[in-house]
Formats: sequence, structure tokens, C-alpha cells
Amino acid sequence: VGDVLEGKVSPEPGAALPPSLADYHEKLLRRCAVGALHQVLTPLAATLAVAREPLSAEELAALLARRRVLSGAQAGLPVVHQALAAIAAMVDLAPDPDGGEGYTLWHQSLREHMLASAEMAEPVLTARATLAEAALAPAGDAATRYLYRQGIAHLLEADQRAAALGLITDLAYLDARLDALPAATGP
Repeated sequence: VGDVLEGKVSPEPGAALPPSLADYHEKLLRRCAVGALHQVLTPLAATLAVAREPLSAEELAALLARRRVLSGAQAGLPVVHQALAAIAAMVDLAPDPDGGEGYTLWHQSLREHMLASAEMAEPVLTARATLAEAALAPAGDAATRYLYRQGIAHLLEADQRAAALGLITDLAYLDARLDALPAATGP
């Protein structure tokens, strides 16, 4: 009824209707920006805005899985690739400390805008909190090395000084960090 009132579907005899109710529902989901891609776009962009270095698609999938935006990093990797393609105008490939390439925002001015934007305030705060939480338990996925390199900084940015101090004085954490990071990019 809403589509008829808005002129999106004509009630006139002979008007072109969607071929099936399922097709109509799919078009409705796309029009309302509801679906797996849209679930990932904003958190992915916010994560790139607060990231301290380029992140690979696998690292992004792992971080989004930790945030429960994806059901799992491997299962969500195709959606992350689709989302990166959808925001291609906003991202660029850049070398990462592991010797590969990762995604970053295409320009510092875009990052600064996103960090200051009222529209992005909540997604940015959530991305910061997620990275700080992930920094407390970095082991076990594709984001581990990133979290060992940048986790303390994310904790400090999230105003979790006591947690950051706890990690840098935790011998088990420091030992795991030394094991995870090669000498060239390590501590």
C-alpha cells in the first residue's frame, strides 16, 4: 500500500507488477538498504577510520566477527570483499607492516572528516570500543598481529589507561607479543 501511495507500484490494470512476491521483497530490501552488505558497510568504514595502519580483508573480517557484525571471519570474508568494492571510492591499498597490502581510507582528510562527523559519531565510538576490547584478547585470528602492534594505542584512545598499563606489565602478554611479531615489525 505504501508503494502504491508513493507511486512505486501502479494499481492500474495492466501495470507492470513484480514477477513474484519474493522478487518484490528482494527489491524492497535493496531499496531500504537492508541486508548483509549494508550490515557490514558502516562498521567496516568506521574501523578503517580508527585503524592505525592498513588492514587486510582478512583482518577486517576478523575484527567485524569479533564485533558480531559477521557470524565468523571466514564465512564473512566474501561480504567484506563485497563491502570493500562498494566503498572503493573511499579506500586505497597500501603496504602493511606484515609485508602485504591492506586497505586504508584514501586520504587523511576523509579520515578526519569521518572522525568529526556527527553522522559517524556512534559508529566511530563503537569501532574504538571494539578495537580496545579486542586488544585485551588479541590471540587467535587474522587480526592478532595488528592487535599486538596497535592494541595498546587503541586502549589509550578509548581512555582505558589502566587496561593498557596492565597489558604492558603482563609478562605472558609480552611473551605472546614477542612470539607473534617478527623482529622487523615487532616491539
